[in-house]
Amino acid sequence: FLPCGVPHTFRVASAEPGRNLTILTPGGLEEFFVEAAARELAIPDQMTEVAELASRYGIEFRGPAKWVD
Repeated sequence: FLPCGVPHTFRVASAEPGRNLTILTPGGLEEFFVEAAARELAIPDQMTEVAELASRYGIEFRGPAKWVD
């Protein structure tokens, strides 16, 4: 569990597609995902548009994560 405002990331470490379950409380942030899906936005191809939309929801992309394998 992470409180609001804590930078975080995830990655899929296998060759298989990953699945993610996210629970958002209080509600509201899910509208970012609804709008991004409706606009068919994709990362990295449309990162500028994704970042602009995200900023309306208080989401900040900070660049690639530094992974330790």
